[in-house]
Amino acid sequence: MIRVRALAATAGKTCLGAGLLLVHHGAPAQSAWKPERAVEIIVTCQPGCGPDIAARTIQKIWQDHRIVEAPAVVRHSSPYPHLAGGSGRS
Repeated sequence: MIRVRALAATAGKTCLGAGLLLVHHGAPAQSAWKPERAVEIIVTCQPGCGPDIAARTIQKIWQDHRIVEAPAVVRHSSPYPHLAGGSGRS
């Protein structure tokens, strides 16, 4: 039982050390991607539903903090446009 604990402790320290090494040196730099056109956040429920409120909150945060400089639009779309009454349009 003592050997298993010692082995687990050694393995944990090794993983922690490798993780700290990666954090310290970092990953190779990647160029930042930015959208070139308007970003559509598609919501598949009625206006005012939970996902719609979340999408509008995300849209506001993106615009207020200039996280996404391209315009962001919340669009409503039916998940079943082929059924009667589901036009699939906003």
